[in-house]
Amino acid sequence: LGGLVGTLPDLDVLFRRYLTGPQALGFHRGLSHSLFICTLLTPLLAWLLARVFHRYDVSWRQWNLFVWLGLNTHWMLDSLTTYGTQVFLPFSDYPVNIGSVFIIDPLYTVPLALGLLWTLFVSRGERPYRPKGVRAGLLFSTLYLVLTLGSKYAVLSRLDRSLQEQGIAYQQLISVNPPFNSILWYGLADTGDDVWVADSSLLDSFERPIVWQRIPKNRELLKNFGQGKADRRLLWFSRGFYRLDLVNGE
Repeated sequence: LGGLVGTLPDLDVLFRRYLTGPQALGFHRGLSHSLFICTLLTPLLAWLLARVFHRYDVSWRQWNLFVWLGLNTHWMLDSLTTYGTQVFLPFSDYPVNIGSVFIIDPLYTVPLALGLLWTLFVSRGERPYRPKGVRAGLLFSTLYLVLTLGSKYAVLSRLDRSLQEQGIAYQQLISVNPPFNSILWYGLADTGDDVWVADSSLLDSFERPIVWQRIPKNRELLKNFGQGKADRRLLWFSRGFYRLDLVNGE
């Protein structure tokens, strides 16, 4: 049941076939990932589960807490990735994207799964329930998330120092990690007209110089990009990290 409730927010992908590409960018991780909507749906889903599983001795408060945590820990985890999660809809479409963990990370998921399986194994049959496995998995996974935050901001500090040393004045600086690791990071600095890109790792020595590559945004092409809904959505989604190019002279 926890897995089913925790999966509900991602069912917004079922509507993707009815949306254009730019519309889908803003729809996924939209209302279904909103703190307000998830909280609003909690008592309804809790009532439904209480009716279906009435033979179990579970209180109304427990069902509500169970559903609320299942729905809201989903967007909490999504907010730690780079994509962007619109937690504050319908009041704000600001995409929360801390970017400290990749969207799929076995070091987070596997301990939770192993802890659950171990708890099910030792609690099978008529044996008393022993939640130590679940607690250990949750403790390890949560600690790992804390470590990824520390890794991110340690590298981000190094990237910021490098930019200052090289005289690159930026408006915003982000760091993102490639798949399946929290050691290597890419830094992207937006100066308004350009995006500067570099990589840095926790394993790098402090003597290793960080080499930045300049990618011009070509903002002068914005007048050709148009001001339609799709254009505005793409610029919103990019959060300033984009490059415009002419294709076939257009």
